Formats: sequence, structure tokens, C-alpha cells
Amino acid sequence: MARRKIKLSNEIISEVIPVCSLTIAEVQELFDKDNKERGLRTHTIKFYREIMNCFYKFVDYKTNISEVTKQVVEEYIVYMKERGLAQNTIHTNIRGLRTFLYFAMREEYIPQYRINVPTPSKRPLETYEEEEVVKLLVKPDLNNCSYSEYIAYVATNLFVYTGARLNSILHIRLSDIDLNGKQIYFTHTKNGKPHTVPLASPLYEPLKEFIAIRKKQGASEGDRLLTSVYCEELNEGMLQKYIKSYNKSRGVDRTSIHAYRRFYIKSMVLNGVPIPKIQYLVQHSTADLISHYTKLYSSELIDDVEQFASRLVASEKNNKNKKKLDLSY
Repeated sequence: MARRKIKLSNEIISEVIPVCSLTIAEVQELFDKDNKERGLRTHTIKFYREIMNCFYKFVDYKTNISEVTKQVVEEYIVYMKERGLAQNTIHTNIRGLRTFLYFAMREEYIPQYRINVPTPSKRPLETYEEEEVVKLLVKPDLNNCSYSEYIAYVATNLFVYTGARLNSILHIRLSDIDLNGKQIYFTHTKNGKPHTVPLASPLYEPLKEFIAIRKKQGASEGDRLLTSVYCEELNEGMLQKYIKSYNKSRGVDRTSIHAYRRFYIKSMVLNGVPIPKIQYLVQHSTADLISHYTKLYSSELIDDVEQFASRLVASEKNNKNKKKLDLSY
């Protein structure tokens, strides 16, 4: 489909707000600068750039920002649907575009209007099964395993028992782990705010042992916890490679790192942990996504309902038996 050329009367815009002379791309540069000044992470800034690149397939980047109206956003949604994009992709693209356009509204480059983000698909997201996690938490033989396998084992424990994001785990330093107080401090987070989580009991021994090994290697308190065999700081690609090889060696085909985070949230939900507590632990700004997870795992909820129904039926039978005994007298 050809790139869309937007036509809009300047007279109509001027009745609401003075016409801005900036193009979409020029406003994006200002948006980019604002994100950096607010301390947003590199990955978040990259996310918004990718969102805008998708939008530029529909609207030319040289288009005046004042021409991006509510109608244009709605037509962009139709455009993505016609191209066969998945519902979740459309949801993500509009959510990101909305953040950019709301910035433009705050800066008074365009009039204010509400942008409704399409509802994401309700299909269950990829997550690990409990049987898979059990396999992955088995400690390797340190006398026969490679260092990369050992790193993957330690990282897996961190992902499973904290539900933290990949970058938060990569940036853990030895000083961020308080074994005595049983806490882990995350200094590198998505929203830029330091975060503290409890150190779960099953995670204590693997970390204690690994920290001792790192100190024997000459690591100081300020050094990264997870490193390569050459004691170099790990990047995302290296750790993903380690995890993929590790999982495959354990007979687990699933290798997604973010799926550990979903497993953590899912487990919390199914164990009845209150949503506000889960929201704090995983640093979600709202409870919306946690509530979404609650609705997603319908098969587990069906089991819960079945257990409830079984207990109810059992109680009903007991009551009937009591009535029969009463009548016999």
C-alpha cells in the first residue's frame, strides 16, 4: 500500500491551537531528547523509535505534526488490520504512538484528543510449565559442567525466584545482594527507580555459593555478578545464548527469558498473592496487566472452579445422608 498523504484544513486547526511548523520527525527528535533527559532506559527509547518507524510506513515522516489527528490514528489502526498484523502488535504500536502524541499535545504542538488503544488478544502468553522449571533448577555437577552452564543455572534461579527483567538481572552487582538481610537490590530498572525484592530461600544457597566463587576469582563488591568465562560483563545476547544452550541440554525446548517473568507472575496469581503485592514485586505501574494475567490462565482457573464444585457436591451429599438418617428414626 502506498504511503498515505494527509490533507487537513489549517483553518480548522487554528481555531483550537496555533499551527505548528514542525514535522513528525522533528517532534520525534524532541520526544527522544525528553526521554533521555527523564532517564528512560536505552531499550525503552529504542522501543519508541521502532514504533515511529512502523508509523512512517503509513504516514510520511516529513508530514506536519499538526496533520496527525484522531481520525488519522483510527485510520492507522484500520491500515494495520488490513495488513494482517496481530491484535497484540496493533495494541503495542498504538500504545507507543499514543505516548508520542500525548507528548506532542503537552507541548502544544497539536490539539488534545483522546486515543483509545485497541484491546490486546486474550490468548495465553508464552510461559514455562512447572515441570520445565523443575528440570532447569537442578544444580549441575560443578566438576563436569562448563562455566557458561553454571552461569545459566545461576541466572535461571534469579529469573525464576525474582521475576525480574533481563536487564535488571544483568546489572546486578555483588554489593546488590544482601545475604544477611535476604534482599536483592535492583539498581537498573525499566522505570529508572531502584527496587528491592526479598531473597527467596531456595535462591539463597545458589547465590551464596556463586558469590564465593566470584570472590575467589578476584571480584570486588562493585563488580557484576554474572560474567563470561573471561570475567567480562555479560550482554543480552551472550546470556540468551547461554540460556538457550542450557535449556536445550535439559530437554526444555522453550528458551524465552521473558517467559520466566510470566511464569513468576502466573505462579503468584495462582497461589493467591494479592494483586497489589505482585504489582510491587514486578514493578508494574498499574494493576491492569496483572489482572490480565488472572484472566489469561483460564485452564488453571477451571481447575480451581472444579475443586470448589467438588467440595460443594461432597457437602451436599453429606447433608442428604444426614437427612436420610434423621428420617429413619
